[in-house]
Amino acid sequence: MTWGRTLVPLISLSKVFEPGRKNPPVFTKKPSEHIEDMEGKLVKIEGRVSGSQPISVSWFKDDMEIQSSDKYDISFKSNVAVLCIKNSQVIDSGRYSCQASNEAGKASCDVTVVFDVPLKPATVDDGEKLILRCHVCGSSPLKIQWMKDRKELTPSSSTRISFSDGTACLEISTVSKLNAGDYLCKATNEAGSEFCKAKVTVKEIPVIELDLSVKNGVVIRAGENLLIPATVTGKPYPAITWTKDDGKPDKDRAEILTEDNFSIFSVKNVQRKDCGKYQISACNPSGIKSAWTRVEVMDPIRIPTTIKGRPTPKVTWDFDGKAKSHKKNKLHTLPVDSEVTSFCTVPPIVEVDVKLTEGIIVKAGTTIRLPAIMRGIPVPTAKWSIEGEEITSQGNIKIDTDNFSTILSINECTRNHTGTYLLTVSNPAGTKTVALNVTVLDVPAAPIGPVNILEVMPDSMTIEWRPPKDDGGSPITNYIVEKRDKPTVAEHSFMPPSAPGKPQSYDTSEDAVTLGWTMPLTDGGSQITGYIIERRHKGGKWIRVNKTPCKDLRYRVLGLYEGSEYEFRVFAENIAGFSGPSPVSDPCKPCRPITVPSPPVNPKVKDYSRATADLVWTKPTKDGGSPILGYTVEMKKASAEEWKKVNLDDLIKQCAYRVKGLEEGVTYRFRVFASNMIGDGEPREIPESVTAQDILIPPEIEMEATCRDCVTVRVGHNINIIGYIKARPDPEVFWSKEETILENSKRVTILQNLPLVHLKIKEATRNDHGKYILKASNEGGEASRTITVNVLDRPSHCQNLNVTYVTKGSCMINWESPKDNGGSEITNYIVECREPSISMWSMISSHCTNRKIKAKLMEGHEYLFRVCAENKIGPGPSVEIKTPTLKPVIDLKLAGTLTVKAGESVRMEAALRGKPQPEVKWMKDKATGDNPRISYETGPDYSKFLMTKSKRSDTGKYIITATNSGGTFTAYANVNVLDVPGPVRDLRITGIGADKCRVVWDAPEDDGGCEVDSYILEKCETRRMVWSTYSASVVTPYCNVTRLVEGNEYIFRVRAENKMGTGPAMDSKPITVKTQFNKPGPPDAPEVTKVNFCILSTRFYFKLCLVENISTSSSFYNIVINIAIIIGCD
Repeated sequence: MTWGRTLVPLISLSKVFEPGRKNPPVFTKKPSEHIEDMEGKLVKIEGRVSGSQPISVSWFKDDMEIQSSDKYDISFKSNVAVLCIKNSQVIDSGRYSCQASNEAGKASCDVTVVFDVPLKPATVDDGEKLILRCHVCGSSPLKIQWMKDRKELTPSSSTRISFSDGTACLEISTVSKLNAGDYLCKATNEAGSEFCKAKVTVKEIPVIELDLSVKNGVVIRAGENLLIPATVTGKPYPAITWTKDDGKPDKDRAEILTEDNFSIFSVKNVQRKDCGKYQISACNPSGIKSAWTRVEVMDPIRIPTTIKGRPTPKVTWDFDGKAKSHKKNKLHTLPVDSEVTSFCTVPPIVEVDVKLTEGIIVKAGTTIRLPAIMRGIPVPTAKWSIEGEEITSQGNIKIDTDNFSTILSINECTRNHTGTYLLTVSNPAGTKTVALNVTVLDVPAAPIGPVNILEVMPDSMTIEWRPPKDDGGSPITNYIVEKRDKPTVAEHSFMPPSAPGKPQSYDTSEDAVTLGWTMPLTDGGSQITGYIIERRHKGGKWIRVNKTPCKDLRYRVLGLYEGSEYEFRVFAENIAGFSGPSPVSDPCKPCRPITVPSPPVNPKVKDYSRATADLVWTKPTKDGGSPILGYTVEMKKASAEEWKKVNLDDLIKQCAYRVKGLEEGVTYRFRVFASNMIGDGEPREIPESVTAQDILIPPEIEMEATCRDCVTVRVGHNINIIGYIKARPDPEVFWSKEETILENSKRVTILQNLPLVHLKIKEATRNDHGKYILKASNEGGEASRTITVNVLDRPSHCQNLNVTYVTKGSCMINWESPKDNGGSEITNYIVECREPSISMWSMISSHCTNRKIKAKLMEGHEYLFRVCAENKIGPGPSVEIKTPTLKPVIDLKLAGTLTVKAGESVRMEAALRGKPQPEVKWMKDKATGDNPRISYETGPDYSKFLMTKSKRSDTGKYIITATNSGGTFTAYANVNVLDVPGPVRDLRITGIGADKCRVVWDAPEDDGGCEVDSYILEKCETRRMVWSTYSASVVTPYCNVTRLVEGNEYIFRVRAENKMGTGPAMDSKPITVKTQFNKPGPPDAPEVTKVNFCILSTRFYFKLCLVENISTSSSFYNIVINIAIIIGCD
């Protein structure tokens, strides 16, 4: 046997046991070597032991023995050793050992227990880092998902997601208010999924934004109303305070209004004393922010006025906001009815000592004092700053500012206070800034090491170092080098303290005692950091009591056993170590002290009416060492002085009592005290008074935490909806679902014990899901709450399963989602197939997430398919295609094009295959529609088409389509119906002469199904209307017609001819045979276009008409003739 492991199998133990021989203990069933669980749960470690009796079992944690207590429950019955860890915590993690022993030997086994803290709500400040960790255990591979408000998080520059050593970690580098919400960590493997969630709250530092109208200061006239508005934000919403000159404002005249995110400070009828600095501060747990503005109240102008300053300041007068010029020693007069507003402003002036501007030098540890005088109208404000940062009064820095001066004082200055201090004074007339230079001298810093030894000689050596970073404000004059013969040992320069005084015991109870002692006479040169207390049974071994040193001169020792005698001693500790032990205390025996009980805790009036009052309280924190026998209630009228006992006969056994016989409308006060065997304890008075009157409270419904949003249960489990109703008088309560009132039945149980109401539905089904309404009403009003119940079940069967796009090697399987998803999202679909001759189904896909899938098949085989949906509860019922699927095939019994003569019947037949029976359609270019000449006949393996009395228009491509759930097959047939050709197109006459013309046409659009052999040309004189054949064998689409009579009007017509006959004729428009030209018309009136050197130019216009065709429009040409006429000039 080895530690924690048995080498001999259990089945062979009986063979080695010998009668009458003691057998050592053996663990026949060991607990798991590693246990992981969440904090707060009960953990049970169990192992089975065999061997000769008696067997004693001991449990150890990290090699320290543990006993049965409030924390551990240890038992050994029927050879089974059990250790239960109650209310587990992270500190309970460790190595637990079980040791079994008897006279023949011993055996042991080890268990490692790890407790993890569940994901807890987190609260972080805006801008800080957020880290959420969740421990995950389970079989690999594990998929970890982090979600926020039901949206999955992905890694980014600010978000880091990791999973290692069984810990999932989410880290957000910089948190903003957008990161607040509900976070969920979900772990998934093949066995299922689990999640934990926590709420993250982001605390926002307060932000204050003064209104732009007051941000840079407020100048207001005396007698007007002052308003300072500000916008304040922060989470949680901060507490807002207003101050004036760092003190509280005048409560009698100031008014503060805070609503939503706004705060307004107002003062009516302001006066000169209202001038000053007004500051608003906002504070919440994330921090504190403040903002301020300065208010100047201007009195009406006083003339004359005295203005002082050096040098003499420049004075300007403003009249209604505009500068007003004036002359010296001149009086300005205003009419009586004039109204004027005028203010005097003077830019600020700063007066400081010249030494301060040139620079002062002070020593470290002294006080820096920088005074300055400032002048201006209105009174300027002062602001101190250094290196761009404003200086405020805090710590050793103090700023004193009044109307005409400001002083900056720095006590116990250091080298860090060296620099240029800027004083900026400003008012509405301008701003002035001066610089004051300060240098603080101090000893130099230590030289920069290390000290390098450059050269060593028998009687000397050369060493080197670097100058210090800070010379203390003055150049380094020299260095001091020291040496010694031996190195210094690092040790304290002080000793451990002397022993404390003898401990004394007092305030003894049955399991505890309080010790007190005096300080050691000497502390050894170092402050005492704490005290260590040890105890022992009289004459026994000393045991340390406190793990952490005690800071006080007294300590309460717990965990003692009543009736046992204990001795105590104390050690003092400082940095050097522990002192010697104090003198041993006198023996102390814990016992229960008996005194009167303390007052009851938190007595209050729970309820009252016009004649009664219900009082409740909590039992006293101390019973005085004797059980509480009961309680006494006393009362008095509010105006009376004497208390009267209410329960005259017996003590009240419960912590509640109803006082009866009150007078309506009278105000009473009550008090309660407890009693034990020693006597009555101190009474505790109820703080509030009670007036005897009836209370009317409208109903208020509060649902239990698990029922507030949604109640989710599985099918077959019970639905429990619990709520609490507060109302006076007791209301009528109704439960309903979808406008149906629920009542007690076999499955529905309604419990009502106000304020508790409970709806229980046994063995829930999917039909029980929906919205349940709890309604309560009384004379004061009514209230209702809606609770959503989700009953989880497997999904129902899929819908409309069909097979499409069947090819020789694959097909497409399509379906629709189930009508009922079982109360949970469909995670995937399971698709299976089998051949009709095989009863076993084959898996196509078990993780299909779409509602269609392409299945690979073997050519020539028939298949059946089935599909089922799956959610987190499990797979639902399958829907199956019960008939094999075979894609349609059409074999058209037709070679080439089918040619028939017009009037004959068109017959076509096609062989047909497919499962299920395909649907066949015959179409020509588009649907044939209801045609009485067409008939169909379709059987299991054929389809026939018949069209009687065919026409030329029946020529074309006929489409035969066969369709079933396996797909569609299409075949084509060309039909040509022969007939006479159609009419020729675009018949026209050209080249008209005195006795001839040219007839031109285009071939017919329809040649009748066969080639046009020739054309027949006929002519007719319109005056006689007798047709004659000009040519019956024209093979070209034109013909030159001659031997016509000039001046006669003719009409021509043309017909096409093929082997089926002659088509219809096409007539031309009438034409007249004549020459191409006519006589010219008269010219237009002459126009004088230019006169030069007595020469008159005249332009004539002639129109020349060229006749091409008498029946068409003529073309006209302009002929211009210029005639020059010479006119004599004298």
